[in-house]
Amino acid sequence: MIDLLIVARADPKAVASTRYRVARFLPYLAKAGGRFKLVLPPRRRRAFFFLWPLFYLQVLAFGMLAKTILVQKDIFFLPLWRLFKLAGKRIVYDFDDAIFVESPSAERRVYYMSFSRRRPEDVVAEMIRLADHVTVANNYLLDFARRFTSNVEVFPMPVDLDAFSLCPREDRYPVTIGWIGTAQTAPYLSLLVPALQYVRHHYQSLIRIKIVTPAHVPLDGVEFEQQGWSLDREAADILSFDIWVSPLPTAAPWAEGKSSYKLLQFMAAGLPVVCSRVGYNKDIVVHGANGFLASTTEEWIESLERLIKDAELRRQVGRAARETMRETCSLQTLVPRYLSIVSPDRSGR
Repeated sequence: MIDLLIVARADPKAVASTRYRVARFLPYLAKAGGRFKLVLPPRRRRAFFFLWPLFYLQVLAFGMLAKTILVQKDIFFLPLWRLFKLAGKRIVYDFDDAIFVESPSAERRVYYMSFSRRRPEDVVAEMIRLADHVTVANNYLLDFARRFTSNVEVFPMPVDLDAFSLCPREDRYPVTIGWIGTAQTAPYLSLLVPALQYVRHHYQSLIRIKIVTPAHVPLDGVEFEQQGWSLDREAADILSFDIWVSPLPTAAPWAEGKSSYKLLQFMAAGLPVVCSRVGYNKDIVVHGANGFLASTTEEWIESLERLIKDAELRRQVGRAARETMRETCSLQTLVPRYLSIVSPDRSGR
């Protein structure tokens, strides 16, 4: 027998949600004496489709041996979860994005639905109903899940504060305005073009703009530096910034469900952030206290100007941001909660 079977979305090295919502807790689970098995699906490419039945057979074999089964995000072969439910297994379901919506740019779904032709909302709803306990990353996802179950709670993305030591910030110039992201989120930098053109024109040598991504950067008419992303260098890149920006469209349901993990990392590093007034950003950022929220070009410019001009404000906001992370999202705080959710017998609950 095993205490826990974890069916994760993907390899933790490749997918951030698995890295931070599953793999990060495994050492603590092992230290607590938990007997668990982690099962990863094949790559989500047509060439690997034939491997999915073998993957589900593996899940079936280990699932029948487990007391609890944790399903992460979007592994949706519902007949298997129904079978486990009939067998008396305890099912925990976790998701951190709006996986129940359609793609904003096409009719295809945002997330791969293995062996399913149903609407994403219907599939996720059934998965929620099947689960004994559901964890989500923010209040928008919580509101959706509460339509189908009362056994749901917000479990935020965990941030390891020890990975970002709060070092003194000098009154250094140029001030580095930075962004880190993927090919999927890079297009949203275009929302910042007018604001960045303005501050670049008015502050010239007092600022530099640094973009960390392997993708094309749509900042036409804005002078910036670019470098590729590396997990090994991520913490150093974050600490090289003085201000972090995070643009997202403000009228998209999938944006409302974003977990904003990069936002949490920068706040944990004690950096002032300026982000779009959308989704989880509104839950965690108190405008003018631990960060800044912006919806219009004028608001972006105003927030950036205040931070560029005032080094003490940058330090104050950064310290408040880190304290927010310590109170709400720190890995050290969340570990006991995680153990109680996935292995209640072992945690004493």
